[in-house]
Amino acid sequence: MLTRNPGGKLAVHIDAGQTKEPATIWLIGYDTEHTTQVLRGENGGQTLKDYQVVRNCESLGTWRGEAIDIAVDPSQAAGTDGIAVLLQLGGAGRIIGAAQLKPVS
Repeated sequence: MLTRNPGGKLAVHIDAGQTKEPATIWLIGYDTEHTTQVLRGENGGQTLKDYQVVRNCESLGTWRGEAIDIAVDPSQAAGTDGIAVLLQLGGAGRIIGAAQLKPVS
């Protein structure tokens, strides 16, 4: 679970569970939409739109099956529209959990 507390800090909570291997906890900052004006090349003069563009990715630690709470300063995902947390086996394996805070509209 990913929430924002009244002081503005982010709170990450992961329940206890069974795992055969440790999982990396990733904090992801992303833009919901990104527009790029292409000046040259085969797409020169075009405007390209991309969605859910990852802007930063930072490890918050390792989950080994125990319940865990992590307080995160929102500046760790500064300059982004949205924030997500991923729980990924082995650091680069299968995603076993995810949560996001949607941007305030």
